[in-house]
Amino acid sequence: MVMNKYKISVARSLVFFLFMISTAVIISCSVFQGKKQLEEKSTQRYNQYEHWDLAYHQKQQDSLSSYWYFSTDSPFLFHPDSGLWAKGGRLFAEQSNIKQTEENLQLQRVNSEAAAASDLYVKRKNKVVSTQIFAIGAVLLAVLGYWIWWRGRK
Repeated sequence: MVMNKYKISVARSLVFFLFMISTAVIISCSVFQGKKQLEEKSTQRYNQYEHWDLAYHQKQQDSLSSYWYFSTDSPFLFHPDSGLWAKGGRLFAEQSNIKQTEENLQLQRVNSEAAAASDLYVKRKNKVVSTQIFAIGAVLLAVLGYWIWWRGRK
C-alpha cells in the first residue's frame, strides 16, 4: 500500500514537471517569435526610409520668382490660401536656388532621423520583451519553490 502511494506521488510529480517544462517551452517560443517579428519590422522600416519611392511631383513658382519642387509618395494638392494638403506619407520639398550638396544633406538628415526613430521603437519593444522574460522566470521560480516546499511537507 505504501509503495502505491509512492508511485502515485512520483507520477504526479512527473506530470507536474512535464507540464511546467512544456509551458516554459511554449512561452519561450512565443517570446522568441515576437522578438524576431520586431526585428523584421525594424528592418522593413529602415529599408522603407532608405528607398524613397516618390511618385507624385509638382513644381510651383512663388511670388518671389523662386521655384519650389514638391515630391511625395501619396497624392497631394496645393491651395494658395491653405497651403499644401495631403492625406499622409512623406514629403520632400526643395527650393530651386538651394545648392545640390545642401539638398543631399537635408535628405540624409531626414533619413537618419527616421532610422533613429525606428530604432528607438524597437528598443522600447525589446525592453517589454525583456520584462516579459523576467516575469516568466519569476513565476517559474515561484512555482518551483512552492513545489519544493510542498514536497518537503510530506
